[in-house]
Amino acid sequence: MHGFSSKKQCCELTRQRIVGAIAISMAWQFYFSSPVVRRWRRLENKTSTIFAKGMLTLRFSVTSSNCASSLNPRVLRFKIGYTTALDRRIAELVGTKPPPDLAARIQRQNEEAAKLLETDVATSKEFADKMGRRFVLPEYLIKPKCSATSKSFDWRKAGAVTGVRQQQCGNCWAYASMAALEASYLIRNTWTIDGSEQYIVNCAVDKDGNDAGACSGGWHAGVFDYMISDGVATEASLTDTGTDGTCNTGLPIPYRAVVWDYVAAQPLAAGFESSLPTVDAMKQALCEHGPLAAAVLATDTFQVYTDDVFNEVLPDSTLTPVDPNTGKKFHSVNHDVLVIGWDDAKGAWLIKNSWGTGWGNTAGLGTERGYMWIAYGSNNIGLGAAWVHARNNFYKLPPKYFEQIRVKPFPDPGPLRFEETFGARF
Repeated sequence: MHGFSSKKQCCELTRQRIVGAIAISMAWQFYFSSPVVRRWRRLENKTSTIFAKGMLTLRFSVTSSNCASSLNPRVLRFKIGYTTALDRRIAELVGTKPPPDLAARIQRQNEEAAKLLETDVATSKEFADKMGRRFVLPEYLIKPKCSATSKSFDWRKAGAVTGVRQQQCGNCWAYASMAALEASYLIRNTWTIDGSEQYIVNCAVDKDGNDAGACSGGWHAGVFDYMISDGVATEASLTDTGTDGTCNTGLPIPYRAVVWDYVAAQPLAAGFESSLPTVDAMKQALCEHGPLAAAVLATDTFQVYTDDVFNEVLPDSTLTPVDPNTGKKFHSVNHDVLVIGWDDAKGAWLIKNSWGTGWGNTAGLGTERGYMWIAYGSNNIGLGAAWVHARNNFYKLPPKYFEQIRVKPFPDPGPLRFEETFGARF
């Protein structure tokens, strides 16, 4: 009986397989009866035979795993279907390239950022004390809405997330970085801005003078460095062309950051050269600083995600391959997204992608698609997670700040926000 201890055990497994097959059949009938899915199928039928067969294989693998859960140790909890992201190859949609010495860079950045943050926080408190009850800084009102001990949180509900964008090449790293800055502008200034990702591709260099990236890929750290040292232009002045370009230094650069940092990662495990932040550390950073730019491993299945909690099952050889140069394992990623919340009941992060509104779902808010629930730890989500603080336009930083870091003078496109109401004497 093929290793079964009893005829009863063998019959029970057979029964489970029959029930599983019936469940799969019923699930397929229900699935195809959905109006949304019928629309997807019409779009899929217009595509190539190779694509149609690929979708059939992916859909069957997910549906089979969901229905035959008694025979699968991990149930896949998400739906797939046609998305506009399929109009392009996955290689054109990803491009995140973390540095091989990421662990050491995280530690160095943590030390440098602590000094800058201390100066900025002290200045904001000094300004708050001076204003008294006459005025309260927006972030003092907005940030308390987020508690790291809450079972769930969504920065969209606090009005701190800009709309979903659509990248034109492998510059996801520029979009995630800009999305984080835009969110910080909303939190710190109540300003809705739209920064130019193309300007980042053309101009951004890190603190060591190395290019932050190109259409072929990059890393968000260099972008944050440049947001502090130089600033970024508006989307209206330079839109995404989907190509690399030369830097136009004559464009106005009104948007600046004052400090950024990585979320502290866990200690390196034996044989590893990278590590992920803990769930608690990510939540704390989300509440203290706002939405986070973070890396993830985007796959063909990720590309066709449409609903529920994405929890793809991948082999260790894919998630943590061995670096041939060091002989140590690393967390494989290829895409940058913006983490904007969490839900413990789902066991998942809420992310905003940059593949347009024809991908993903609304994640339960409004009508704009482009979001995903992704299970904690799935596809290495969170590697290199980082936050950025936009310049607070209600007060000026003291000379001490500029002594700590060499940057160009901050542009003053107009009076500081508080001067509009209370005058320059403050």
